[in-house]
Amino acid sequence: LLCTIMSRLTFLAFFLVAALVDGAVSFLEQARNLDAPEASSTQEAEYEGSDFWESNADLLESAWEEWQGEVSQSGELPALNGRHIDPQLRFAIESAWSAADHARHHYNDNDEGAGILPMEQLLEEAENLIKGLWTQVAPGVFACQFLDPDKISDIRKHLKAADDSGIPTRRPNGMNRYGLILDSAIEGAVTMSGLVGFTDF
Repeated sequence: LLCTIMSRLTFLAFFLVAALVDGAVSFLEQARNLDAPEASSTQEAEYEGSDFWESNADLLESAWEEWQGEVSQSGELPALNGRHIDPQLRFAIESAWSAADHARHHYNDNDEGAGILPMEQLLEEAENLIKGLWTQVAPGVFACQFLDPDKISDIRKHLKAADDSGIPTRRPNGMNRYGLILDSAIEGAVTMSGLVGFTDF
């Protein structure tokens, strides 16, 4: 009986030590120790390693959350927000939304008779502010200044920090082996709130 009790106590002690050791390994460490699949496929590459990314999705998301907390406490990364959008483009977009909101809530059929611009004209003028910022650089191809050149370095700091985090990241698509996916709905994507929140701005 004594031998049985001692044997069970030994097993229990071993179990507790193993649990403590396992619990001491953070999500971030576990993620960094994963053996992620190499991006090498040239056909249907967007599905490459999908089993790996799906099975480790929760761990990777927790690792990003843990890493984000560490980075936030350090204050190393600047906040990303609407200030990083080109000022002219930001003003034009905000004006368009403001015009649409005003037309939706305040415009009525008597306004036009009172000398107020028709709703359609208000919206058209607001949209023209945005259209005027785009330039055709080739047939059917248009370009505009989307980001504030003076603040692009802030975004690059976030991207470099994510790349240096040691957390495995999935290839963006079948044509690119390098880069990051910024979409919390996709397994293997970068889910750090600073970057994902900025893309949702």
